[in-house]
Amino acid sequence: MAGANSILYFKVSDVVAAHAALVRKGAVNERTPQRTAKLPDHELWIGFLRDPDGNRVVLMEEKRQPRSQVNLNAAGAL
Repeated sequence: MAGANSILYFKVSDVVAAHAALVRKGAVNERTPQRTAKLPDHELWIGFLRDPDGNRVVLMEEKRQPRSQVNLNAAGAL
C-alpha cells in the first residue's frame, strides 16, 4: 500500500473543523479529535485520518486556556 509507512503531522487552528472538512473531501477517519494531554497553559487535541494514498495524517491543535485560568491553575499547584 502506497504511503503505509508515512505519518504526516499538521498543526491546525481548529482540529475539529479541519478533521471534518478532510473527511468530507474523502479522507478516512481513524479517530475523531479528542484531548490527549492537559498541560498547565493549554490542552493538546489530536485527530487521525488516512489520505487517499494510505498515509496516516495527524491533526494537532493546542487549545490555549484563558490567561486568568492559567494563573488559577498555577496558584493551585503551589
